Amino acid sequence: MTTTVIVTSTTHYSDAWGPFVALFRKFWPDCPYKLVLITDFKSDPWDGDDAIVIGRDYGWCKNLVRGLNEIKSDHVIMLQEDFFLNAPTDTAYIQKALEMTIDKNLACFRLYPCPGPDWPLGDDYGLISVGKPYRVSCQAAIWSREELYEIAGRPQINSPREFEIDGTNFVNSEHTVCQYYSVKRDPNQWPLQYYCSAITRGEWNPDAVTFVKSLGIPINNSRRPTQRVIT
Repeated sequence: MTTTVIVTSTTHYSDAWGPFVALFRKFWPDCPYKLVLITDFKSDPWDGDDAIVIGRDYGWCKNLVRGLNEIKSDHVIMLQEDFFLNAPTDTAYIQKALEMTIDKNLACFRLYPCPGPDWPLGDDYGLISVGKPYRVSCQAAIWSREELYEIAGRPQINSPREFEIDGTNFVNSEHTVCQYYSVKRDPNQWPLQYYCSAITRGEWNPDAVTFVKSLGIPINNSRRPTQRVIT
């Protein structure tokens, strides 16, 4: 079975592509999976492994579905373009989580606990029980491609917020046999660590910008404002 890391984005956020990939390569240099961008148009350079260019912005979920139609992997690791990695990635843990996802036929294994599990199963992971809010989340996770496709493909779901809220309602009512796992919140050493998020409400997170610049990675912070720091 194959696995692909996917990033669903649009040209509106293409200024994040450069620093995203640079940080991805720096903090996950041994990533064994192909890194693929799903986007409406390819305006800014994308230095990942591949890009699926849809040719129109249908909305976040509809773009995701069209991208998944082009991806043959049984499982995907879904990230967002403003998840700027800021610590070394634990590849061995992610591979172990992927093996568990496959062996147990899980719908999802969240790699960033926001939120985390409510029912412990192991020392560092647990179950997100049926009925819990944000059982479906846009945070970094290993997904069964089939499960992700079914949630994102529902007609009334399109935005990331609808994906999380309406998607959670859907799986809590109709996919009760599907299991959702997540790493625990404690200790604060998760397999994927990143700024959550580098862009909020269309503005740069100043800490993320400072971090990127401290590593000598180019970032264009002229296309969107940077959040004001309140002291």
